[in-house]
Amino acid sequence: MEISSTAFSSGERIPLRHSCQGPDVSPLLSWQGALAATRSFVLFCNDPDAS
Repeated sequence: MEISSTAFSSGERIPLRHSCQGPDVSPLLSWQGALAATRSFVLFCNDPDAS
């Protein structure tokens, strides 16, 4: 399964718009390759360096 976003590219820093240092707007996400029977997803992001 692959999750992607047009809000930023792979390896780039997440823009301030999508962080607690900005307005904290959730980026749009898309995915492909999930099993047909999949009913929901959970995405957990953790940045131990975030303040």
